[in-house]
Amino acid sequence: MDSFNSSVVGSRGCFIVIEGFEGSGKSRLVELITDGLQNRGFFPVVTKQPGGTSMGDALAGVLKDKRHSTTGEVVSTLAETYLLAAARVLSFDNVITPAVVNKKIVISDRHDMSTLALQGAIDESIVRISKRPDLTIFINAPFDICLTRMTKRGDECRMEAKGLEFLSTVYDRYQNNIDDRTINGRVCYVDSTSFEGAVYEQDVNTAIDKIIEVFNDTISQGKN
Repeated sequence: MDSFNSSVVGSRGCFIVIEGFEGSGKSRLVELITDGLQNRGFFPVVTKQPGGTSMGDALAGVLKDKRHSTTGEVVSTLAETYLLAAARVLSFDNVITPAVVNKKIVISDRHDMSTLALQGAIDESIVRISKRPDLTIFINAPFDICLTRMTKRGDECRMEAKGLEFLSTVYDRYQNNIDDRTINGRVCYVDSTSFEGAVYEQDVNTAIDKIIEVFNDTISQGKN
């Protein structure tokens, strides 16, 4: 998976992804980081995967459509991965890459790590057609706390359909994938065990500071 440095010459914006298991608080974190950046004079482009474009949203809708399970059609994990890959290419072509070239901060809710965790490492070449993020913000909470949050927001049917064993496997994949990324790229951690208190607030502010630091690095490329 190449970085934007291989395709964009000179100064550019930056590509930030927020990853984490269901119930960890990704959507909340995206809002807090977006507000925090705006308060400091930065106005990021915010997107979500899969989706982010009209056609990408349609592909994401296919994956969520319950009718396929009642008609007897089999949607294999490989088929899911190809649909996700198509949606991701559309997102990069139409949203992410143009914004990075135009020196914007792009924040994506989910990226390749989620695909590897949810669909498994079937064919990593499919997952790695996209660009490597300049920074991965990994939000994490204990497995049981995430499950409790999923229950509170009404995800019981989804949990039953997937099964606790599958969810536990996905959670473990996230932990393993972030360990690999810590070695090979920039990572910032947010502890969401509790959304209240100094630890969470400090981690969010640290993430915002790190995004600005990364942006200043990428925007200064080619100026020397």
